[in-house]
Amino acid sequence: MQNIYRGSGKENLLFYAANLLSCIFLLLPAFYNGYPILNSDFGTFLPSGFLPEMPVDRPITYGILLRIFSLNGLSMWPVIFVQAFFVSILITKLVRHFYPRAYLLRSLIVVFILSCLTGLSWTASQLQPDIFTPVAFLCIAVLLIGGESRRTTILLCILYFISVATHISHVMIFFLMLCAMIVFMRKHFRENKRRYFLLLALTVVPVLLMTVAISKSKHMFFMASALEKGILKQYLDDNCGTKQLKLCAYKDKLPASGDDFLWEPWSPAMLEGGWKAVKPEYDQVNGDIMSSPKYLGMLAKSSARFTFIQLGTFEIGPGNVPLGEGPYVLEGFNKYLPSELDDFLSARQQQAQLLNNIATPDMVFKYFMIFCCVVGPILFFVARKRLPDGLGFFIFISLLIILINAWDCATFAVINGRYGCRLAWLMPFNFILLIFALSTRRKSFRQKS
Repeated sequence: MQNIYRGSGKENLLFYAANLLSCIFLLLPAFYNGYPILNSDFGTFLPSGFLPEMPVDRPITYGILLRIFSLNGLSMWPVIFVQAFFVSILITKLVRHFYPRAYLLRSLIVVFILSCLTGLSWTASQLQPDIFTPVAFLCIAVLLIGGESRRTTILLCILYFISVATHISHVMIFFLMLCAMIVFMRKHFRENKRRYFLLLALTVVPVLLMTVAISKSKHMFFMASALEKGILKQYLDDNCGTKQLKLCAYKDKLPASGDDFLWEPWSPAMLEGGWKAVKPEYDQVNGDIMSSPKYLGMLAKSSARFTFIQLGTFEIGPGNVPLGEGPYVLEGFNKYLPSELDDFLSARQQQAQLLNNIATPDMVFKYFMIFCCVVGPILFFVARKRLPDGLGFFIFISLLIILINAWDCATFAVINGRYGCRLAWLMPFNFILLIFALSTRRKSFRQKS
């Protein structure tokens, strides 16, 4: 029989009180900064929700969430609080399933350690949809492990749908993840077919909200990826003698990185009139690359190598430079957040004091991650006979999503510490859950309804 948790009034009060405390842990970087941490993408997300208007290169979903959770521009603090609350609630639900005894204390310990020794709190403290990658994953985990009431299940499905819809990459990442689970976990799939098919539907439907953004931006992101892998240069060397391409004029002075290719004013696309102007030619080049065995071979080899690099790239700080002089960000504050303009300008990030102080925590995160990756397999071997129901399943899908996320970013985008940071904390999370297993006597951890 399905395990459904129904706590008493006192337990529910303690449940939400513990999660409020967890939110404080998760938002420590924002408190230190003096304001939610921003990425340059914020200048696009903010107006998209308030106009409202579909951005050129991303869905409108996160912009709408900014408007709703900021109480129509009153403050951005509630936005990151809600983000942290989603993460905290989902972690607590998983801990409660695996270790129902003293689960609130255990979940507080988990969130505190993850907040101090991984980049999770940095991701939660940013006004950036990256936090919804782990939120979507945790929703899948809670839904497929089971044990929730019908109402909670419905709410989790809604949260999953919204989370997937916040970022273009989510559709492919979670579709591939669910398909891989169906292939490698057939017994679990047969026992939970309805939920798998529901999750697949909730993963695909958000494409309808992204069609415009995908059509306007996919040519640029794939081209930037091809540049970083050396494929674009090889293609131009091979074809500029026979094809009339405007890109040929830049063959020997291509930008050094995919980010420069996408955003710098001196990139070939910007010099030729912008993303829309170069779309027909770039679509042609991308089509040639995807239909040629030579370039597909280069893509496959580079994808494997870049996936390995991305797996080891999970720094905090990429994109969190001072934005006080950025016209789009300032314009957004003046129009939609005038009451917080002074707080934004006085934050450590805008005073160029934030990134100067992250070298030490970033190093700590990396060493802790290395420790968990080295000791974790040993711990799993020792504790394998004492694992609570569902923990082996969770560990497997955690590894799966980390790998798929790295492959997707490495293949279709560019290497970025931000992309790795949003999910790398799952390794330490599993490590802590294994530590709990060693300290708990073997028994069934499912409560009987």
